[in-house]
Amino acid sequence: RIKKYFPVYIVKAEDADGYCAMCRSPLDQVCNQCYEQKITDSSECKVVEGVCGHKFHAHCIKKWTQKSPYCPHMNCPSRWEIK
Repeated sequence: RIKKYFPVYIVKAEDADGYCAMCRSPLDQVCNQCYEQKITDSSECKVVEGVCGHKFHAHCIKKWTQKSPYCPHMNCPSRWEIK
């Protein structure tokens, strides 16, 4: 009988290719949240880099850190902190 269940979500990061691993959009373009708000200027969609070196759109990683304090990059054991 299972008393507690803690699902884990691991993201296969693609930031080495210039993509946000969270929304799969290129880092030089707006994230999905900005796109839905009709923001098309990529300078208005901030990209942040963690101390671990992984990059994400600020909106994407903000949503992630509400659920977990760790970097979502696959196999990255670091707590998420902006560089």
